[in-house]
Amino acid sequence: MMSHHDHWPRRAAAAAVAVAALGLSACGSADPSPGAPAEQLLDPETLPTGPYAGPYAQAFAEDLEHYAEQEVRLSAAVETVVNPVAFTITTPEDTAENTGEGGAVAPLLVVEFDDTSPALRPGDPVEVTGTVHEAYNVPDTEENLGDPPGPEVLASYDGQPFLEATSVRTPAPQTTAPAP
Repeated sequence: MMSHHDHWPRRAAAAAVAVAALGLSACGSADPSPGAPAEQLLDPETLPTGPYAGPYAQAFAEDLEHYAEQEVRLSAAVETVVNPVAFTITTPEDTAENTGEGGAVAPLLVVEFDDTSPALRPGDPVEVTGTVHEAYNVPDTEENLGDPPGPEVLASYDGQPFLEATSVRTPAPQTTAPAP
């Protein structure tokens, strides 16, 4: 014979499920609460979609994490040549002049494992095609470099986003005909 106390665990479990269901339904409200994480406030319509092709500029740098593991094509200027297969890029000169950004964009490390890029010098304009990675890992990446620099050279890039290049081109210099 069942006593009144035998139903207590079942009633408690049913009440807990009902309270949890009510709590979860409140989580789906359309109005974001004050202090909600920024990720919840992003409008999916404004997030970048598809491959990026354009200058390495502030707008791209701000959205860099959204391009992780995607192929992009960037026009930029070489800032520093780390070794024959690794260099950093910065905002192209013409973009910086036109937008007033001049140096506001952090340099981005570019690594080209195939080492087919032309000899580069700081200031050279380049067009780089490659895959964006969220974090450079010195030990993992250095094993793929043909002539790895010492750990101290690339250590400052550890954990920073980088571009694994599949193509590095230097645009042909545009010559203008002398005025008559």
